[in-house]
Amino acid sequence: MSGRLPGMADDPYGVSLEQYTRYVVATSTEPQGDREAIAGASGIPPDHQQEVIEAWGARLSSDRDVLQRHNDLYQQGLAEAGIQRPDISLEQYVGMLQAVQAGTSVEQVTAQHGMTVPQWAMVNQHFGERLSSDPGFAARFAQAMMAGMQGMAPSPSTPPPGPPVV
Repeated sequence: MSGRLPGMADDPYGVSLEQYTRYVVATSTEPQGDREAIAGASGIPPDHQQEVIEAWGARLSSDRDVLQRHNDLYQQGLAEAGIQRPDISLEQYVGMLQAVQAGTSVEQVTAQHGMTVPQWAMVNQHFGERLSSDPGFAARFAQAMMAGMQGMAPSPSTPPPGPPVV
C-alpha cells in the first residue's frame, strides 16, 4: 500500500497534519503515556503508527510551509494542554542553545534549568519570533552567541615539549 487511503490526498494513511500534531503534543506532554492509545485517540491507525510518523517526519523535513503549520499547531496544542513558556533572559536562552549545539541533550539542558522539553519548544518559538521581527534583538542575540562561543573555545594549550634530549 502506498501509505494513502483513497480520497485522502496527501495525508499518510488518512492522517491529517492536525491529527499528527495532536499525537505529537500528547506524546510530548505525556511522555510516559501509552503511545498506541495516544495514536488511536489522535486518529492514527494502530497498525500504521510508525509509517505515519515516518511519513509526516519526511514531509516536515521537505516542506517548509507544512513545517510552519505543524509548528503553529504544536504551539497551540501545548498552550491548550496548559504548558506555559518560562520567562528566561536572552543570556539564559543563548547558554541553553549553545549547550544543545555542543552536544548536551535537550532533556538534560532543560532539566538543568527546571524546564520541560515542551516548554523549551515554546521558548524556541518565542525567541524565533523575536529574532525575525526585531533587528535590534537579533543583533543582541548574535553578539551573545559570539561571546558565548568565545567562552566555549578551548584555551590555548602550552606548546608540546621539544624532542627528548639524548
